[in-house]
Amino acid sequence: MKHLIRTFLILASLCVALPIQARELVIDMTEDVVPITANFVGTDLLLYGASEDGGDVLVVVRGPNHEETVRRKEKKTIIWANGKEVTFESAPSFYFLASTRPLDEFLSKSVAKTEQIGYPALTLQAKDGKVEGDNIEEFRKALIRNKQRQGLYGIGPGLVRFKGKHLFRTQLHFPANVPVGDYKIDIYLFKGDKIVNKKTMVLPVQKFGAEAFIYNFAHRHALPYGVLAILIAAVAGWLANIIFRKA
Repeated sequence: MKHLIRTFLILASLCVALPIQARELVIDMTEDVVPITANFVGTDLLLYGASEDGGDVLVVVRGPNHEETVRRKEKKTIIWANGKEVTFESAPSFYFLASTRPLDEFLSKSVAKTEQIGYPALTLQAKDGKVEGDNIEEFRKALIRNKQRQGLYGIGPGLVRFKGKHLFRTQLHFPANVPVGDYKIDIYLFKGDKIVNKKTMVLPVQKFGAEAFIYNFAHRHALPYGVLAILIAAVAGWLANIIFRKA
């Protein structure tokens, strides 16, 4: 109820203010943080706002950059094993696009390259220089396919919907396996194929409760955490052995 009231008040104020400021782009979200708890199974957030009528709205969500390794499976005699691999230095851990129309209807190649909008425009720098040319492109496409299968990369033309001439909204989905960190959300307003306004938001994805304690402890005290995990596994195995013996 609190979020519905907040949404209604902001949208009402946008309706009043927007005609005064041409090409203004005003946005907000129903939540300021994505909380990950022990029972987190994914969540949807509503992004909404107002813009000048007649434009296209594009929303780009980028997760923290991580080092990603892609391995090629090769058949050796009768078994499959890991073959060549490429490590990309800085790849978005999460990448999602939503737009009013398909990108090729209003997004030029030069703007896409400058803003890194769309899979072909993503800068994915290989760390290992031994694989070049077409081979790099194969690994690059494999990385994107892997992320898509995990539900971490997605492009949704038509997912930004207008209500009337000015108000728009879109739903952002964060799956259960979403990485923690600060997410950058860029909202573009296009007139024709030109960007006439751009807003940027930062959305934290954070662990809370026991999940946060375990995560922080594991990252800050890696060695003690590893030893503790081995001890817990050993005790659990010992207890299971005693229980089954008695049974």
